[in-house]
Amino acid sequence: MADLQKFKIGKFERKGLETLLSSKRVTGARLWMEHQFLAQVNRLPHAMLYRLMGGRPETLGTRTLGAEMQAIAFTSRRMKPFHEYPKDAMRVRYQYVSRMMGRQGPPALQVRRKRIHLNSVAGGDRWLQIRTYTPAQTRLPRPMLVYFHGGGWCIGGADTHEDFCLYIAERTNMAVVSVDYRLAPEHPYPLPVEDVIDAWQWIAEHAAMLGGDERYLLVGGDSAGGNLSAVLCQQAYLRGFRMPAGQVLLYPSTDMRCQHASHQEMGDDYLLTGKWIHWFITSYLQSNQKRVEPQASPLLADFEVFRHQPPAIVVTCGFDPLRDEGEEYAEKLSAAGVSVDYHEFSHLLHGFIGMLGVSGQAISAANTISAQILGLLARLEGIQNS
Repeated sequence: MADLQKFKIGKFERKGLETLLSSKRVTGARLWMEHQFLAQVNRLPHAMLYRLMGGRPETLGTRTLGAEMQAIAFTSRRMKPFHEYPKDAMRVRYQYVSRMMGRQGPPALQVRRKRIHLNSVAGGDRWLQIRTYTPAQTRLPRPMLVYFHGGGWCIGGADTHEDFCLYIAERTNMAVVSVDYRLAPEHPYPLPVEDVIDAWQWIAEHAAMLGGDERYLLVGGDSAGGNLSAVLCQQAYLRGFRMPAGQVLLYPSTDMRCQHASHQEMGDDYLLTGKWIHWFITSYLQSNQKRVEPQASPLLADFEVFRHQPPAIVVTCGFDPLRDEGEEYAEKLSAAGVSVDYHEFSHLLHGFIGMLGVSGQAISAANTISAQILGLLARLEGIQNS
């Protein structure tokens, strides 16, 4: 009887494993086919692409949506909206789409994964994952970018943003450290804030071990990660811990009140919809009263805080609800005397850094961001050597 039971369990386990492997093969094949389809479509002449995706370019005021972006928006409108998925399914779907739209193939750089132990009164006792991307043929130690991923504080991770981190490391010869902070709603505001603050301080203390030059430690992120990066820099001044040498804010969320004109202009047509933003903010803050707190909305910080911020790169997209609040954040930094390199990609969608495998327009923008980062490092080096 025992042998029969063992046989049945073993057979069940084998069938389960075969089903799992088959499922992974099917998913991998589907992912590859969808990637190839979108990548090939976006290689068509732009005039033809516009004709296929609605007949003419989409415009808002003086801005015209890029042809490749219009193809991606056209496709997304025919899919089930992200905010209609259950939370766990949304995370799986986001990871799938990120892989599908990224570059395919194994990474060309060294990738190291590490768990770090953090313990603070505000953040608690916990372990976080970090992932370091290191170019092989560069001098040691290297400038380093500590990167916080986007995803509305609720989805995403090092996996979904690996392609962009690799690309920046390749183009700039920097080390890039991606941090998997805890996600809401399981870990609501301000826990992700405390995660990025504590992770930043741990990485700064161990920069040499990670191959980084402690003189040139930058912080950056996209969307929610841009929000967390800006908050980190403000809290560095307010709490007195080490200030990043510079900040790289890519289409950052800076004002949870969502009152800027771009929120109304974008409506529900351009990937990051108003309903999805509402779901993110509600899941993250869990109270409307917290929308005006500077740790949630860094745009609302005191002028004195802005005066003590590090040099910044601020990037926005023309077709993005967050466009105007990102631009205003750059303006407030500049008005406070902070060096700011601001650039609006007027033809791009929110989230373009996740489209490097299917859009030449996204690649071109990533090259511009890489050049901005190199320019910031050159200015910092000039200050160090003066």
